[in-house]
Amino acid sequence: MTTTRRAILAPMVLGVAACATANFQTNTKIETSARLPGAGVFIYSFLDLRDQDFGAAMVQQVNAQLVVQLNARGVTTDIITFRESSRGRATSVTGTVSIPVDNIIRDNLAREQVLGADYRLIIVPSDITIYGANHSYRLIWDLIDVRTGEIVWSANMNGNRTVWWNQNEDAEGRAETFVSGLIAEMTSSGLFAGERGLEA
Repeated sequence: MTTTRRAILAPMVLGVAACATANFQTNTKIETSARLPGAGVFIYSFLDLRDQDFGAAMVQQVNAQLVVQLNARGVTTDIITFRESSRGRATSVTGTVSIPVDNIIRDNLAREQVLGADYRLIIVPSDITIYGANHSYRLIWDLIDVRTGEIVWSANMNGNRTVWWNQNEDAEGRAETFVSGLIAEMTSSGLFAGERGLEA
């Protein structure tokens, strides 16, 4: 590759990362006293229902980075995706799919108990709109108290991206945008209050 070619590609690659956004808004109607450090969180990530839109590599990165970031804040985690669940394995994912969330949770109660789960974090891609290369999306992140079954924290994430070459471009960078935004929103909601040196 020539120097000129590298110079042309560099700003284009930077542009890919810059075009992925993630804006979070916490549901302020839910007053939470939940604190995650020292807790067990079982993650139900249903992002893979739309991996044809986000890119399979990006969905895997979101799940992996989320686990790393929560573990770093003293949270014990386990995670399952839709396709990894017994219901997901038996479902052909084409077009709109109704997610049997309650059934999937019941199927995984034993895993929750092994983890010692205090909370469930459920991630649902609720809406994706595609106009050519421009994609807009909305995700719902619900934190549920395992003991009561009540939602104790919830946030919507709205964002958009431009697909330059393929769905998996800059998978790690786009995933970091999602996960860092989530962690920041959880921090501002006080979910990590009491952790040592990681709140800022």
